[in-house]
Amino acid sequence: MSSDAAHRLRRLAQREEGQVSSSAITRAFSLNQRNKKPPL
Repeated sequence: MSSDAAHRLRRLAQREEGQVSSSAITRAFSLNQRNKKPPL
C-alpha cells in the first residue's frame, strides 16, 4: 500500500517534470525561431 502510493507519487512527479521540460523546449525553440528571422 505505501509502496503503491510512493510509485504513484513518483509517476506524477515524472509527468510534471516531462511537461516542464517540454514547455521549456518549446519556449527555447520559439525564441530561436524569433532570433533567426528568416528572410521573406
